[in-house]
Amino acid sequence: MSLIRCRECGGSVASDADRCPTCGSKSIAEARRWEKLKWKVLGFTVVVILGLVALLLVLPALGLLPKNELPKGPNPSRSIQ
Repeated sequence: MSLIRCRECGGSVASDADRCPTCGSKSIAEARRWEKLKWKVLGFTVVVILGLVALLLVLPALGLLPKNELPKGPNPSRSIQ
């Protein structure tokens, strides 16, 4: 259990309290819900990004996406003189 500040009155409130003992505000429980939701959204976003990166690495290796190929023919920057 840690102490946090009440958004309404600025008083100290236990992190597991439902209401502020000073002003009776319910914003403590609401803040906890938003904090949990924030971490869930962040976790989901990280999983989606890692999944997309994995797909971009695996699909070309399986031959499902074309690999970038260098053009065939003489290289104009290395001309023989």
